[in-house]
Amino acid sequence: MGLPLLPEIQDFVNRGQQGRRWDERRYSDGMRVKTSITLPQALLEEIDSNGGNRSAFLERASRMYLAQTAKSGRNARDAALLDRRAEYLNREVR
Repeated sequence: MGLPLLPEIQDFVNRGQQGRRWDERRYSDGMRVKTSITLPQALLEEIDSNGGNRSAFLERASRMYLAQTAKSGRNARDAALLDRRAEYLNREVR
């Protein structure tokens, strides 16, 4: 089965397995550039088992991953800021 999926991606996969189609309108927005990638056969079989369009699936999964990565970066910056100011903030609360 491969690596475990992130919860958001697993949720997307589960929706596909329930027969729901992803938002084709979002997929059709914007210009597309044809590209070629190499993926393990087992991964392609999992993607295909969800029905629908491989490109739309991979685009949505990529967008979700990039959004999660950006959010993780923001969270790390926020945590670092709070850590730097922790002593001051704790004194302020007392």
